[in-house]
Amino acid sequence: ILFAAALAAAVPLAACNTPSERAAGGALVGGATGAAIGAAATGRGSGALAGAAIGAVGGAAVGAATAPR
Repeated sequence: ILFAAALAAAVPLAACNTPSERAAGGALVGGATGAAIGAAATGRGSGALAGAAIGAVGGAAVGAATAPR
């Protein structure tokens, strides 16, 4: 289910080509995925927030790094 949600969020962002667009898309997907994992792992809202923050930063970094040049 989590993979399907991430895929559904990533498909509309597939045409983004600039590093800033890719970073924004990566932050969205990473933040949502991180929040889901953090909530599932801890069962608390603070875990979801921490997961979202870590996921958004990681997703933005990966998105910007994978932008076509």
